[in-house]
Amino acid sequence: MGDQSIMKETSTDQVMRLSQIHRQMQTKVTIAAQLCAMVLLNGKAAGGRFALTVDDLATMLGLPPDRVHAVILDASERHLVRSVAASVVLQAAGIYLAKETLGLPR
Repeated sequence: MGDQSIMKETSTDQVMRLSQIHRQMQTKVTIAAQLCAMVLLNGKAAGGRFALTVDDLATMLGLPPDRVHAVILDASERHLVRSVAASVVLQAAGIYLAKETLGLPR
């Protein structure tokens, strides 16, 4: 019986850990969606592209600079944005996500 108890605890721990990872991923996606929406709404269209400076984005998100850079990196890995100099530029997937987040036609 002792072994079953250990296995049950291990399974419970695994479920809890997976649940926590799922929540963290949802949070990352939510913040990435907010980032894309802010760039779409407030960014300047330069050559048909929506871009916003990292400093402006940090102010709008209300996050510390290291967290903003982590969010930008995550969004970049998801091919939502790309960094150009000190700006964040929306890619097609980022525009789609921003419009979906804002309830705009896509």
